[in-house]
Amino acid sequence: MLLSDFCQHLLRSPQLSDKLLFPEILEDDGVPGTYDFELPQREEAWGFSRHADKPVKLGFGEPEQAAALLLTLANHELLAIELMALALLRFPQAPRMFRRSLLLTLREEQEHCRLYLQRIDELGGAPQGAPLSRFFWDALRSCPSPRAFAAGMGLTLEQANLDFSLGLARQARAAGDLESATLLDRVRQDEIRHVRLGLAWLKRELPPGADLLAEHAVLLSPPLSLARARGDQDFDLEGRRLAGLDENYITGLRLAGGSRGRTPEVFYFNPQAELELAGAAPVSGPAADLRADLAPLLAAVAHREDILLVPRLPSLNDRERLAAAGLEVPEFVEENALLGLVQRKLGRLRPWSFSPLAEAKLASLRPAQNPRLHSPLWRDEWSPLFSKLRPENLDLVPLAEIPGLADEAALRRVIFRDDQLEGALADLRSTHQVERIVLKSPFGNAGAGQIRLDPGPLRPADAGWIRRVLKEQGGLVLEPWLPRLADFSAQFEAEPGRLRLIGLTRQLADLRGQYRGTLCGDLLRDLPDEAKRFLNPSGEALLPLAFKALATCLSASLDRVGFTGPLGVDAFLYRQADGALRLRILCEINPRLTMGRLAFEILGRRGGVFRIERLRDDAARQELLAAESRGELRCLRDPFSCRAFCPVVANYPDLGKSRSNTNGSF
Repeated sequence: MLLSDFCQHLLRSPQLSDKLLFPEILEDDGVPGTYDFELPQREEAWGFSRHADKPVKLGFGEPEQAAALLLTLANHELLAIELMALALLRFPQAPRMFRRSLLLTLREEQEHCRLYLQRIDELGGAPQGAPLSRFFWDALRSCPSPRAFAAGMGLTLEQANLDFSLGLARQARAAGDLESATLLDRVRQDEIRHVRLGLAWLKRELPPGADLLAEHAVLLSPPLSLARARGDQDFDLEGRRLAGLDENYITGLRLAGGSRGRTPEVFYFNPQAELELAGAAPVSGPAADLRADLAPLLAAVAHREDILLVPRLPSLNDRERLAAAGLEVPEFVEENALLGLVQRKLGRLRPWSFSPLAEAKLASLRPAQNPRLHSPLWRDEWSPLFSKLRPENLDLVPLAEIPGLADEAALRRVIFRDDQLEGALADLRSTHQVERIVLKSPFGNAGAGQIRLDPGPLRPADAGWIRRVLKEQGGLVLEPWLPRLADFSAQFEAEPGRLRLIGLTRQLADLRGQYRGTLCGDLLRDLPDEAKRFLNPSGEALLPLAFKALATCLSASLDRVGFTGPLGVDAFLYRQADGALRLRILCEINPRLTMGRLAFEILGRRGGVFRIERLRDDAARQELLAAESRGELRCLRDPFSCRAFCPVVANYPDLGKSRSNTNGSF
């Protein structure tokens, strides 16, 4: 029988029995066959269902459940048979050994299918009308080359089956179904050989030293991804090693993000949004280094099947470190490859901060996005939320009912002309009995965009800064530089009609008030007993009470402009001139993600400190690694792959080394 006729028959005959026959003599005629099949022909009982890709809970606890599960696996084998036949028709000029390996694999898939059917009969038969998926067919029917087919079938679908057969065999044994477990063990052994064949054909045209995982990824087309090459629970390390996959490839695959059917959301790190709104120049220098070094940390708020745009791809070591910290490692895509996502089906677009630049940067992805999820990444009416001048009509009256809260209006002055400066300075110094006053530009973050003034004549540099900010940003905020005991930040998620509290963190800063880290867990540790009593009067915690009341005040302003998404609010505990303690609950509003939010997602309530360490030279990098080896901290990225900043987490330190005094949140 001619090979092309055999393959045509497998695809065109609807009878299951025909699809499981293998002729004694086959002649490879090398003639292209007709392969424009929308779907392989099947009898009604084996037809495809559009509901088949929805997850169904199956197991080995009951014979009927086990039979239904094995029917799903039998369908996978049948799809593999049909796809092998299709590949033989599509690639008649492929190397003879490649076609021979496809044919031998096809024969083994027929045997697997027969064995599954036999076991299903022994279990009493599968339920009628069980949904059967066509996913494998849709994913591979249009493969452009033999190597792409080898990557998609052998190194992706069959490699994933190593995990599924291993895990299902374990479940079957646990349920006492030794016959099904033995069958799954046999399938796994054959799949090891099939993966080895896929590997051989993938490596055939690779130069020595080439990145096998990267080549594998390049040969895949949606909906396939590297994430599809592994199971969702078990990971068969031994099977992969027996198949000849090297350790770097195996580690990279284990950590590779990507969709396994969930529509991915797209995350984008633009931490200088406020400066952008102030008309600052494009990000460069240390700011660009910071963006490149911290972008992978958005993994803390992303799902493993999401996409994270980064200036440059994190190393394998970086991904291992993120995973070791308990983060789900998403699919990383370099920003210069953004247009490659246009062919994908995408979910929400989620920048670090809404901004005009984020809207422009991600606009090219709109055609790929589900239209139901289209939402603006910038509206001009959101600008007051980002400004320290504050949105109009912000009603803070309900806060006055909470004892211990500072009078927000008394703690700030806003000027719009430089001739208003002296009067505002004198007013604040007299009211709060302080000498130093901090001046904040409307748009700035992380303690940047501000200066501190002591009594006396203005320095020329300060006067020039004031004139420039008033001209370019239209105003200045003046606040007393108060003796603080601790800085706090509340992480919210703005939803229509409410502002949901996610968690509370404590901010750490340097002596200039610039952000250096976030403490999670025990927020009151190392504070004086007086402060602890103040923040927990009668056992009722003041911080969550005050922040929840503030959320009620803010939600109306957010609803008026249609703002939804992450939002952080900074607060601080300070001592008045008369010695009394007060909590300022609304130091700043940050309508975006914050480093405090990432720290909370990384450390949760188990506690610890998130810090950003400055890397001035290789000696600083070595010092970080030495501290890590001593168990003092954990680097979330490889210090030697970072340009200038390395994020770390650590146990609670001696907080006296870092002054907790910040006038801006990252």
